[in-house]
Parts: sequence; C-alpha cells; structure tokens
Amino acid sequence: MTDPIRADAERAALRIVLSNVVARLVAAQSSDPMERRELLSRITDECKIAANHAISNRAGDDQRAYTDQVFQALDEFFKGITIT
Repeated sequence: MTDPIRADAERAALRIVLSNVVARLVAAQSSDPMERRELLSRITDECKIAANHAISNRAGDDQRAYTDQVFQALDEFFKGITIT
C-alpha cells in the first residue's frame, strides 16, 4: 500500500472512530431526538469557534480559504453522524 493510500485509510478510520465516540456521547446525554440534534449543533459550533481561534494564528493570504475548508470539513463530519 502506498503512503498516500495508507494516510487516507488512517484518516477514514479515525473519522469513523471519532464519529462513533461523538454519537455515543450524544446518545448518553439524552434520549430525545431533538435534544440530540441540539447537542450536535452546539458541539459543531464549539468546534468551529476552537478552529477559528487556532486558525487565526495562521499567517498568509490563504487564511480565509483555509478557514472555509476547515468549517466545511467540520460540517461534513457532523452531518455524517447518525444516532439511532
């Protein structure tokens, strides 16, 4: 397996594990589907705030584009979480 394929596979595995951890955390907090959605939304917002603080130290003209990409990745990650 090539290094890029291995790196992609590792990222995919980490996303799966993290998604399951977040889903279990949210499920443990509430059995109400609306409360679960609200909690996921708050977690997403908190992650965006933390990312924004971390990115604000990034120098260069591409800071806004990078921030947009990070926020998009966070949105995609949290949209992929299913709690049953």
